[in-house]
Amino acid sequence: MMGVCGGALGAVMVVVTACAGAPTSPPPPPSEAAAIAYLHSIVAMVAAGDPFAICGVGSGTCEQILRNSNLAAVPASAPLVIGSTVIEPTQLPDGTWKAGGRVLQLCGRDGLGAPYSSEILVFEDQGRLISTATPYWLGLRIAETPVVGGPRPNPSCP
Repeated sequence: MMGVCGGALGAVMVVVTACAGAPTSPPPPPSEAAAIAYLHSIVAMVAAGDPFAICGVGSGTCEQILRNSNLAAVPASAPLVIGSTVIEPTQLPDGTWKAGGRVLQLCGRDGLGAPYSSEILVFEDQGRLISTATPYWLGLRIAETPVVGGPRPNPSCP
């Protein structure tokens, strides 16, 4: 189950349900290097001029989020990675799993010149890396990370 709360500033949560039989745990979170390499591939898709292309490697509501956003805000430059957090997979009481992953904390300036601070969750699904909150310039947050009072200022951010 995945949902996005709020407008451009939201929170995303991922839950993986186990198939019939003995539940198996999801793959471990990707390394920081693998998550950043994945982010670079997303940035390259955006730079190629088709922001909707990222939804092919994003999960859930990516297209809906982009359709409801101002495409003029698509950034011309790559985000700055200002942090990385591992979320370990956890088994829920009903036997399903809450998928883990690697959260990359990002910041930058969007295509309109406004600063953004956001998070993207990178995780493995069926042998490939995908993400939630894939439109990284929209200020989305991952529900499992501590967020109080909206975007966190960072002196490294533009």
